Amino acid sequence: MRRELEEELALNVEVGEALKPMTHAYQAFTVVLHPFICGIRSGEIVLHEHAAFVWLSPSKLPELDWAEADRPVLRDYLKMPKVQKRESL
Repeated sequence: MRRELEEELALNVEVGEALKPMTHAYQAFTVVLHPFICGIRSGEIVLHEHAAFVWLSPSKLPELDWAEADRPVLRDYLKMPKVQKRESL
């Protein structure tokens, strides 16, 4: 996780709490996602593999066009008490 975020975004992150792994079967293949809550330790975002980025509050995340496999991860993340608390600040 740390290496990927360093390579793709030039960020040094702290890998925190693991969320529940999710398996999703597409028509041609199956993916297993292992999501984590991460925090930025240092660095400024530099896009090496992506065209753009945007910071959003948790309540705005469902407005994005998520891959089918990502949607259950997002739902679980938004149900977390600390995310709901952060949103209410």
